[in-house]
Amino acid sequence: MLLAGVHGLTSCDDEPMNDDESMRAVGLNALTDALSMLGLPGGTLASFGRVVVEEHVRRISVALATAEAMTGLSREDLADRITSDPEAVPLTVRVLQAAGNSGNDRTLRALGAALARAQEDPANRQEQELIVISLDGLTDEHLDVLAVCSGEGQSPEQIAEKLAGRMDSAVMSMALMNMLPRGFFDTPFGRLGGGQFWELSALGIAV
Repeated sequence: MLLAGVHGLTSCDDEPMNDDESMRAVGLNALTDALSMLGLPGGTLASFGRVVVEEHVRRISVALATAEAMTGLSREDLADRITSDPEAVPLTVRVLQAAGNSGNDRTLRALGAALARAQEDPANRQEQELIVISLDGLTDEHLDVLAVCSGEGQSPEQIAEKLAGRMDSAVMSMALMNMLPRGFFDTPFGRLGGGQFWELSALGIAV
């Protein structure tokens, strides 16, 4: 039920729903109940709820599709494996929550990959959970900065030069500062001649 939707739900013409349709139905009902307190007209509420739920299901589906591809399991088989192992459930919940917070497909695929690695090697589950926690909410801007920071430490000016034309330097600086407490970078260090240099941590390299 965690991944495969709610089995046994049917559509209005009594045809069984697929996994994504099941998640949409359950999510829309829950969201409609929660938003009904806002006093929105019925039609507006239904339209708003449908858009939100569709996007949430899309995000979860991208993450799960990656996990399915990496493990070679169907979504139902993946769900069965996870629900039969209580220690796998907390990580799965984190992945699903983080997927809902992440709108870009690169982060969603990274979340799915973490779930897959944890399934393939349960001894590695703690490391994957830390990766999921750090990935939660990362944007394309964060990932673009990480992508150009490979190798030895670089100054903000060097990073900005690599991202010239793709990202404003102020946005780049905010992305750097945002990722430091998440553990993607070691503490910035200075060099002879001045300046501050940023180097990926083990977590940043793993992601």
